[in-house]
Amino acid sequence: MLAGGLLPFLLGMDAIAPFFASHQTKWSRVIDERVHATAAAMASPKVVFVGGSNVTFAINPRSLSARLGVPVLAYGVNAGIGLDLIVARAGTLIGPGDLVVLMPEIAHFRSDRAADPALRGDWISLFGNPVGDPIGRPPWRTWIAARERCRRAASTADNLVVGQVLALRSSWRRIPARPRPPGPYDVRSIGPEGNCIAPRPAPTIVVKGVPLVRATEAEWLGSLGVRGVRRMGDACRAVDARWCVLPGAIWTLADPPHPGLVSQMRQDEERLLALAASLGAEPLLPAGSSLLVGPYGFDTINHLNDRGVALLEDRLAPALATRLAR
Repeated sequence: MLAGGLLPFLLGMDAIAPFFASHQTKWSRVIDERVHATAAAMASPKVVFVGGSNVTFAINPRSLSARLGVPVLAYGVNAGIGLDLIVARAGTLIGPGDLVVLMPEIAHFRSDRAADPALRGDWISLFGNPVGDPIGRPPWRTWIAARERCRRAASTADNLVVGQVLALRSSWRRIPARPRPPGPYDVRSIGPEGNCIAPRPAPTIVVKGVPLVRATEAEWLGSLGVRGVRRMGDACRAVDARWCVLPGAIWTLADPPHPGLVSQMRQDEERLLALAASLGAEPLLPAGSSLLVGPYGFDTINHLNDRGVALLEDRLAPALATRLAR
């Protein structure tokens, strides 16, 4: 009984717990490790994309590098970490003369609650707390980590039981087991350069995210997104790198798109570009250029499929080539 009562508390201690609090942390950590390893062998000047998972699902570094004739790096981890921490970690990738493209999602500009507390706490436990967020320190970190790890343990146990039942059912019916191919959120689908290599030929049946709701919740004063934009300006100035901003791609199947979406998206993008301009950045494309209409997304409003990646690249390559030629 005593051990059972202490278990939740022990699971809240990062030094003792055997797994991350968030099930999404491993995916982002593998991306981080591979992008940093790639950058270590990559000369400057180079192009560096920075953002959430929308970067991982929108940028093909090899393809874009071949078109531009310069190395391209795409650093995109889970947006729930918070743009301020994402930029802080990406700052070590930037060298003198680099062209940095900050590619934030509108979700970054909601309140502090927009971040995933368990994921953000995991990230702080891995790489430190440069922003001094109390969510990364006891008692908040201990409580959140204990709660989420208990949930993960229960979910894992349920999945194991269900898996065993399904395996027995297949053996009784003599149905051969067929391994499922890894999906985009499986670490086996992360390429050696840190980008997603899982084939995404078409949109999934269920699409997560409602653009209008997210857009109207934007906060432009103290959000993690604003802090991240300011931190990016500081990081680029520190190493004499150029930077520009490309609002994260948003796609919709509705053609023509909802007028409210277009209006709100353009308004929010203009505010983002104005903020970045005040810090020394320039827009990579005009406001509204990141909207993709048609079957170009995958499973969220910010994740593109293979066709969407190619379409966005056709828009990005000329703009990047112009800036690299200066």
